[in-house]
Amino acid sequence: MFLCKICNTQLKKISNHTTKKHGICSLEYFETYVDCKYDIVAKYMGGLSAKQICADIVILTNGTIKPIKKQLLNYLREKNVTIRSTSEATKCWVEKTGGIWNKGETKYSHPSVQKYAENRKGKANPFFNTEPDKRIDTYYQRISEEEVKALRKTIALSLKSRYRSGLVHWAKTDPQKVARASAKCRSTWQKKLEAGIIITRYYSVSAMERKLGKFLTEIGETFQTQMSFGYYSYDYVLDLKKIVIEYNGAYWHCDPRKYKPDYWHSKKKKYAYQIWEKDEKKKQVAEKAGYRYLPIWEIDVQRMTDEQIKQHLIDSIKNCIDTTSTG
Repeated sequence: MFLCKICNTQLKKISNHTTKKHGICSLEYFETYVDCKYDIVAKYMGGLSAKQICADIVILTNGTIKPIKKQLLNYLREKNVTIRSTSEATKCWVEKTGGIWNKGETKYSHPSVQKYAENRKGKANPFFNTEPDKRIDTYYQRISEEEVKALRKTIALSLKSRYRSGLVHWAKTDPQKVARASAKCRSTWQKKLEAGIIITRYYSVSAMERKLGKFLTEIGETFQTQMSFGYYSYDYVLDLKKIVIEYNGAYWHCDPRKYKPDYWHSKKKKYAYQIWEKDEKKKQVAEKAGYRYLPIWEIDVQRMTDEQIKQHLIDSIKNCIDTTSTG
């Protein structure tokens, strides 16, 4: 237990108390009321790393204040301090410890890089004798799904903090470059798909989509999932009946019965009418490939029982065939 130097309250933890009671973070409390001589900004600008400063604060406060690196970096950003990049931090550490700085060096200009390059030539390369299917192994395939999610969350939080600090995404600074890169990626992916190099790619599947697949099997339909025509992929493709079935969530596809054309979709970063235009293109691509297009809307089936959904699928497929044949 220790006393708060502002209100003399006995505390177990100091971080939540200073934030909620006094409106200041624990780092500001440390600089103002605990050790006025310790200037966090000056220490960081002088070359100390965020981890070193955190360790100093823990020692100076006998463990009553235990800041973490992320908390300290956010505090420095609030003070308008430019945070060092990974390369700058490494260079700073090298200058302090007298280590080797390889940044920008090649095997022709630095002996340690040259030694590494020589050790990776020909049969010395670990991928030389591996089977082709093992060469495409990635880090994300070697770790658990939970670790992948945690890693992606960390990356997302890091990017958000950088954007808040003034970083501007290149989509805004050079939209033409983004368009060119996007077109190149699409064309490359399409070529690989046609050549059989890419068989499928990962898609997230909602609980209702999984249910529809189960119901289609139970009513005797044979189908493929996430089959692609051109750039677009479709939820269920009934090859024998030449029908593609798409499950459209009310929010994700902005059901016209609920949303106006100028509704801004915060997740997709598009207006509702733009989402409808994309769905219409998707329909046209399927029809061009010789398939009938059957959308199943969330609003139509969300209040149905399982048996009613099955019957709805049977009726919808029959109507889709009848309408096309009569048309």
